[in-house]
Amino acid sequence: EFFGHNAPPAAPTSRNYTEIREKLRSRLTRRKEELPVKGGALGGIPGEPAVDHRDVDELLEFINSTEPKAPNSARAAKRARHKLKKKEKEK
Repeated sequence: EFFGHNAPPAAPTSRNYTEIREKLRSRLTRRKEELPVKGGALGGIPGEPAVDHRDVDELLEFINSTEPKAPNSARAAKRARHKLKKKEKEK
């Protein structure tokens, strides 16, 4: 015996442990059935190359545009608040 007589006590388990476990298991299987299977990059068939059907000129215009890309607004807002706090602390 590895632990000897100093084995830790068994963790307390709820009286309805098996019932809860079954509920959760059934909920999980139900969710798996409801969720559509996600495929490749654009939601296509896994293993197939993703095809973009936009016009080549339109894609080139998008790539070469000097328009700033929209940042994650929530993250940008947080960064701005952080900068403001930092400036206020320095004063």
